[in-house]
Amino acid sequence: MQGDYGDGTPLIAAARDGHLEAVKTLLTLGASLNQKAQGETAMLVAVRDGYTDVARYLHSAGASIHEDLGDGPPLLIASREGHISVIKLLLELGANINARTSEGTPLSVAAREGQLEALAFLLEQGADVNAFANGDGTALSIAARDQQLGAALLLLEAGANPSPRGLEETPTYWAEVNGDSRMKELLQRYLSGK
Repeated sequence: MQGDYGDGTPLIAAARDGHLEAVKTLLTLGASLNQKAQGETAMLVAVRDGYTDVARYLHSAGASIHEDLGDGPPLLIASREGHISVIKLLLELGANINARTSEGTPLSVAAREGQLEALAFLLEQGADVNAFANGDGTALSIAARDQQLGAALLLLEAGANPSPRGLEETPTYWAEVNGDSRMKELLQRYLSGK
């Protein structure tokens, strides 16, 4: 049976393809909600692929919105992929907007990936713009490191500290290391009070 479902389960395949009715039917027939195949669960693929209705239904059936799904918790995955409707759903369901994992926070991951709409939405919803994401520093540090100028601008406009204390590899450091003159200019503008 696995070969017919891309090395997954019928439930994971239905979630991956956004087939809500098939997901409902399979769960009614006893499909295992949290079964993993190839490191994926139905919730992981629904969130990753942007199927809000499927994610909502899976949550109503008992799937966790807080558990690390192997690729991070659902909000981190949705932020990485830039799925605004899924991010909105997960926040409505109580996901922690500032949850920190080894990969960072939803905000830092959106900044790293250049997901500007997701980044703006998370900021509007109250994400801590100066939170330390992980060992890499703040979302602004990560945006500077990964040369995400648009993300850096959004973060600075939202009040990100261009020179956070206790951080050796500051945003300016990354602009220098990368030879990114536009990032350096942007940061200098905010360091000098615009």
